[in-house]
Amino acid sequence: MWRRLAAIAVTAVLAGACVGPSRTDADYRNKAANAAESMLSAVETARLVVETDARGSSTARYTSLVLSESEDAASSVALSFEVVQPPSRAAVALREQVTGVFDEVTSTLSDLRIAARAGRHAELPALAEPLAGLRRALLDLTRLAPT
Repeated sequence: MWRRLAAIAVTAVLAGACVGPSRTDADYRNKAANAAESMLSAVETARLVVETDARGSSTARYTSLVLSESEDAASSVALSFEVVQPPSRAAVALREQVTGVFDEVTSTLSDLRIAARAGRHAELPALAEPLAGLRRALLDLTRLAPT
């Protein structure tokens, strides 16, 4: 069940990460919001598996696998967004903001993966603490696109 849930989450992240060229600021904001939504999925998956692991309801192997897949998905989202050319100076400023958050997410997920693979599961909750703030930042970025 957990493996299927993780696979669905990672697939959703990767599907949402596809972006193309951007010609207007509005289109660029939409791409940023969509990428943030995909990144949020990777963050939530990691948070869930860390909580599950801390309760003793996950195997070490499963936790390591999900964290690795979350990191891969987040890295893919970040790279897909970074290659989009910002159409204006305002979009360049937005790019810096978005990529800054994305860099923090991928770094945190990397730290989690490394600790899990090294068998340092007791450290995971502390290492995951930044994810709550990053979640809020990503939610703010998802609001860049009109609903």
